[in-house]
Amino acid sequence: MSTFTQGLAITVVGMGLVFLALGIVFLAMIVLQRVFSPPPAPAVEAPAAGRSAEKIAAIGLALARALAEERSSISPAGPSSAWAAAGRSRALNRPRSRETKR
Repeated sequence: MSTFTQGLAITVVGMGLVFLALGIVFLAMIVLQRVFSPPPAPAVEAPAAGRSAEKIAAIGLALARALAEERSSISPAGPSSAWAAAGRSRALNRPRSRETKR
């Protein structure tokens, strides 16, 4: 067997092993996905005939107002400590760099 054919055979075997390993990893991913995937969600049913469009709109409005009120009650992110406030103040009062003076 010549050196060229021996190198070609080793290359083919090596590439075959690589693709075989990739195939095994791919199959393992499929199996793990099927084993650990959550069950499908139940279908959402249409609104009952007894509910009018006005009731549905009123419920939606109440939810929107409750969410807006919840968001507005969250305090804005301010300085968490005196050190942070001092650092921010010093950064704002620092003279401009040479690049912005031009």
